[in-house]
Amino acid sequence: MTDVLNITSKAPMAKKKVKIHRVPVFQFTKNGLEIGRIVETPKNDLLTDVAQIAYGYPSVPNYRAANYIMSQIEERRTDNIKTNLYAHYLKIMPWVDNMTELNTLGNVYLSANMLDEAVMVFSFNTSFFPEEVSAISILAQAEEKAGQLNAAKKSYQKILRLEPENNEAKKALERLEAKQ
Repeated sequence: MTDVLNITSKAPMAKKKVKIHRVPVFQFTKNGLEIGRIVETPKNDLLTDVAQIAYGYPSVPNYRAANYIMSQIEERRTDNIKTNLYAHYLKIMPWVDNMTELNTLGNVYLSANMLDEAVMVFSFNTSFFPEEVSAISILAQAEEKAGQLNAAKKSYQKILRLEPENNEAKKALERLEAKQ
């Protein structure tokens, strides 16, 4: 049987089998097994990256932190990840350059109504970017949607410590107070 290299392009989704959360994705498979992928942009240039994959030397894919978290969620339940949160934090810390990567993944889980997963990813993001109001805000929204009202209140209060005049956080706190 001849080895065949297949290239497919996928749409964004947090699917367990293909672990895709950004577009475009070129997934390279050989005999049914993934041997490489190019996510959103090539590491070098498209021709070089495709050649490296074809010769068995794929570069490290973009969005390593998000891919790692997706793999962990697929392999373990979210509760099990939370028990070793610090170990996972240390693992992905060198891969996180900006808050966009985990914010995007968290939004994928949020839109799929996978609320525990979304809260976990947004929590990771606020650990890396503890003073970024936009990261804290999306965490607070996910916590509220997940019914974690006390956690959401703490997140909104943190926003107000960073930005005392933030009207959205003030309104959210009033809304949460009215619910309790």
